[in-house]
Amino acid sequence: MTRPNYVQVTDTRGTWDGWTLTVAESDQFQNTSGEKLTGAELSFSKGYTDGTTAAKPGYINNTNFVVSTAASKILGAGPNQGMGTWVYGLGANADYQENGGAHLGNEAVSTASPITLKVIAGTNKATSYTTQLIWSLTNTPGN
Repeated sequence: MTRPNYVQVTDTRGTWDGWTLTVAESDQFQNTSGEKLTGAELSFSKGYTDGTTAAKPGYINNTNFVVSTAASKILGAGPNQGMGTWVYGLGANADYQENGGAHLGNEAVSTASPITLKVIAGTNKATSYTTQLIWSLTNTPGN
C-alpha cells in the first residue's frame, strides 16, 4: 500500500491553547567527506491536512516552499483550534506513482512527487549526500 509522506500532531492537553509546527534543514546537503551540495534546494508542495475533530488548525501551508535552515511554518493552531489528531500530508497516493501505476520502489523516480531536490549542474560528485530535517512543535497561543 502506498501512503503519502506525512507528519502527525496529537493535542490532547484540553487547554485549547494552540500550537505551531515548523520544519528546517540542519545544514546544506553534504557527503561523508563534508563537501556540501551548494545551491541544492529541497522543496515540499501539495500540503494538506486531515484530522479527527472539527477544530481544524487555522494555518495550513499548502504552497510550494523550499526547506532551508530557517524554520518554515507548516501548521498553526490558534486558541480553540487544533485539538485532537492532525496529519499534514504531502501530495496524494498518485503523486508517488508513475502515471498512476504501481508503487515506485526506492530506485524509481516520480515526476509528480511533492518532495523534490533541485541540484545545480556541476556541483555534485557521484556519491551520497544527506541532511537532517528538524521538526519543531511549539506551544504558541495566538497563532
